[in-house]
Amino acid sequence: MVNIISRTVLTEVFIVVESIKMYQAKNLKVGDIVYAIGYYNSDGTAQRFKVQGNPKTWKRNTERVKVTLKRGLKEFVTLTELCLEEFSLTEPEPLPKVKGGKLVQS
Repeated sequence: MVNIISRTVLTEVFIVVESIKMYQAKNLKVGDIVYAIGYYNSDGTAQRFKVQGNPKTWKRNTERVKVTLKRGLKEFVTLTELCLEEFSLTEPEPLPKVKGGKLVQS
């Protein structure tokens, strides 16, 4: 579990999301959606990445994995065993909307 503290103008929002495990990363398929933990779009939703290729694994070292992710038209990211805690398979809750220093209820 990863606890992310996101600061807004009025309050702190605690978002608890479970990060990807090694076996989940190895079982990703082309077209699966992965969410970045702690990174949000301008509308407050979590950044989404699409799995671009099958995971690459090594026979000699089973603790290694490499998955290519794509976001938008030109942004490519490589998911490795070193950054598994930064991604999740479940979508985090969107950030609360703040307008003019006040929390907006939607």
